[in-house]
Amino acid sequence: MTGVALGLDASFDWILAFLMIATAWRALGARDGFQSVVLFITFGVMASIAWIRIGSPDLALAEAAIGTGVAGAIFVTSLAVLERSEQRDEERDAECEQGEGSDAGE
Repeated sequence: MTGVALGLDASFDWILAFLMIATAWRALGARDGFQSVVLFITFGVMASIAWIRIGSPDLALAEAAIGTGVAGAIFVTSLAVLERSEQRDEERDAECEQGEGSDAGE
């Protein structure tokens, strides 16, 4: 390989490493659950690319399938269940508050 090609490879690796660190940091600091899950999935895709760059296609495939695909689907499903549960709790609280208000007037 020529020096230019090696320089581009190294540049790509450094950019990928920086983006992985930035994505992980944002995923940990995200206040919104959906944003955090999307950033986690994005991190998994970048990890798969990193494994390919290192020369481990078997690990890249495992990361993409299990780490990104399965875990991402579980996180999205869990987030949906959590949001539905929170919505039901809020509706129950509103019903309790309405019930208390009508009892106080009697």
